[in-house]
Amino acid sequence: MKRNLLTYLLAFCLPLTLLASSNLLKIKGISYLIDRNELILQTNQGNISINFGGQTIIFSNQEPLINTIDTFKTSYGIPFPEETFVYPRRAWLNNVTNVSLNSVGTKSKIYKYQSLSDKSLILSGENEFADVKLEFVLEENIITVNQTLTPKKDGYYSSSTLDLLFTDKNKPFKIVIPGYVNSEKLNPDFVASYAYEHYAPDIPVIYQDKCVTTPVSILQTNDITVGVAPAKEYPRKPFINGINKHHDWNVGYSFMNERKELTPLLYYPVLGTPQSLLKKNEKINFSFHIIISKEDWYDVYQKTIYDIYDFDEMRNLQNKTSLSDRVMKIYKYMRNEGPSLFRKAEFENMTISAQDYRGGIKGADNDAMKNSDYGAMWMLAKLTSNPVLNEEILPYVRNFKLKQQYQNGKYKGAPQGQYYLWKSKKWVEEWGEHIEPIAITYYSLIDLGNILLFQPKDKDLKKKMLASAELLSSLQNTDGSWPMGIDIHTEKQILPDLPDLRPTFYGMYVAYKVFGKKKYLLSAIRGADWFVKNSVNENKFIGVCGDTRFAPDFVTGMAVEALMDMFLITNNLKYKEAALKTARYYSTYIYTHPSNNEEYIDENGAKINSLYYTQSGLVCEHIGVMGSANPQGPILLSSFAGMFVRLYKETGERLFLDMARASANGRDNFVDEKSGIASYYWAHFNKVALPYPQHAWWQIGWIMDYLISEAELRSNGKIYFPRGFITPKVGPHKITGFNNGVINGEKVNLIIDEKLIDNKNPDLEILTAQTKNNKSNYFIVMNSRNVSTEMDIKLGKNKEQFLETIEPFGIKIIKLSN
Repeated sequence: MKRNLLTYLLAFCLPLTLLASSNLLKIKGISYLIDRNELILQTNQGNISINFGGQTIIFSNQEPLINTIDTFKTSYGIPFPEETFVYPRRAWLNNVTNVSLNSVGTKSKIYKYQSLSDKSLILSGENEFADVKLEFVLEENIITVNQTLTPKKDGYYSSSTLDLLFTDKNKPFKIVIPGYVNSEKLNPDFVASYAYEHYAPDIPVIYQDKCVTTPVSILQTNDITVGVAPAKEYPRKPFINGINKHHDWNVGYSFMNERKELTPLLYYPVLGTPQSLLKKNEKINFSFHIIISKEDWYDVYQKTIYDIYDFDEMRNLQNKTSLSDRVMKIYKYMRNEGPSLFRKAEFENMTISAQDYRGGIKGADNDAMKNSDYGAMWMLAKLTSNPVLNEEILPYVRNFKLKQQYQNGKYKGAPQGQYYLWKSKKWVEEWGEHIEPIAITYYSLIDLGNILLFQPKDKDLKKKMLASAELLSSLQNTDGSWPMGIDIHTEKQILPDLPDLRPTFYGMYVAYKVFGKKKYLLSAIRGADWFVKNSVNENKFIGVCGDTRFAPDFVTGMAVEALMDMFLITNNLKYKEAALKTARYYSTYIYTHPSNNEEYIDENGAKINSLYYTQSGLVCEHIGVMGSANPQGPILLSSFAGMFVRLYKETGERLFLDMARASANGRDNFVDEKSGIASYYWAHFNKVALPYPQHAWWQIGWIMDYLISEAELRSNGKIYFPRGFITPKVGPHKITGFNNGVINGEKVNLIIDEKLIDNKNPDLEILTAQTKNNKSNYFIVMNSRNVSTEMDIKLGKNKEQFLETIEPFGIKIIKLSN
């Protein structure tokens, strides 16, 4: 057996002669075979034996020059990323430095360790650069290691943690570094593996703190899974004393040592960072945890989230304004054309309307227009019966959708672009001039499908949608896949290194639901089967944002809901299993970084709790080394929240529910007080909400989906409202309100009427529904906190007062006569 091969054996199977001939140190919970560097652990899963290897010290006697390596190409020989992709290129270049690629400094291994105590497990080792002391403490299945590094000379230092779990690359394994890697294979195509997470790189890269959503490196084998996580005081705190510290790099994360052996590793300090400059004999401490399980990666991942980083603390968040009040505030703001930036323009003798878009669009002269959540627009108009929305805005928004599609030609039914430039009177995409099948799914089928739920007799919309369904069907390949995108000038596939690893099949599902044609269902099944085989089973996805070169993004969450819909319509368990697998993977897009609960004093002398600026619970727009999470952190658009509540109801897995609630509650510091609109990116706090009012519709959509999902969960099915189709493109939230719901067996219609509610308690969420005969109203009152609260609210036309205690995360259903 190799000296540094980590093996897991039952302690009672160890040969007695080995125990007799070895120097055996017995400590509470741990026995240590000194001459073999072998730990025998007494865990709640039985006795486990670990034979560990050494650790690496990286040294530089002068400040390491952080050099960018910009020589990478795609599998088609194209320099990557192309300079036209400005946003992902910046992030990429920051992640292909010699430090990230582990190619700077002199590396030296420590192999041998000596015991320093017979009362506790303290080991020491050394090489020519430093002395290292390791103190081990075992609690259940988690070993805490307190490490002290003492330099032997002045210079810059980095130290890896212990090589813990080697595995043969030809045998089954799984590598997980949440936010960066989730793979069962290595891939020599560095661009595909490093930029898109299409398997893992085959070189020992070191990943940065800022996009590690949960700070841990995990390696799973057939027999056991081991994770290594820094103690919670060591990963970077993104918000300290009012300062954005998102870009700090405190800890490095890897899955491979310098000899290209698979082992979960951390690096602290990171070479070239301020902490790495040390004087001779200047001690530096680091603590990390080794999490051990005989289950899979998801078990170690959850133990890290809860047992190491205390994610359950997020249940303590409290709103300053309830989510239902936020919806009301956004509604008041968005029904006015002025502040909501609705613009009317002429195109082909028709007045169309969309909202001004202030982001960067190629070819725009500050004249781009776009709409976002059509389903939420029609839902809000229906729930409020507001004449401004119904008569002054939606008819022209409908015209925008009618004119967005190609009217004739080869691509009849495809969207000409997401944006309309009103000065030059043309449609454009985020990047390039091309047709994307998933854009047909999004902007020609889902959008029209959601509108038709509210106005099913609209013949013009149906005609447009039918053309789009036929086009998407015709573009499907014989294997069930679709081309990723087609250049409209050359008719060649764009970015040939990227297959269409997205749930494009959902467009055919929507077409089947609207038109009932079996060929559309068969097309959806072929597409879903291809997607499960090539995307879900291989854990390979791409995104839908062209300006980020389709870095993996929130469409992975949409895939979960799309697969669940396919399960419901086919009753094929394959789709449900694929949906749950993808959902667990998608949870790694969500930050659970240790929350900073420290208070600080702002410029006005007010005490601020940093917990309310945490990234924990928020999802990345795009993950990985070139995603938007690199410069901006996560987003406040928690479209996944309602779906995660439904997944908790389906599986009983608490992580889904905790993530949903953590994303939804306590985020007031990111919300513009006047409009109720949240900023898009975490890094903007509450300063950049109003220039992008399109996002408000997405926010109405996800908040209503989340609140209704909570009501359905808490009422044990006594409340139910039918859902529409997934929302482009931030999915997976779904709208409602187009058909009757049910409360306590009675048919009702969801409504929004501020005159019926007088509520001053931000802990209470209130939804209102009206019976079909309009004689009564139901009020669904929910406590958003994990402690009891007093209702003290007035409801109904007569403002009847209710003074009751509502339990933690509780619900009350109140019916009042009109």
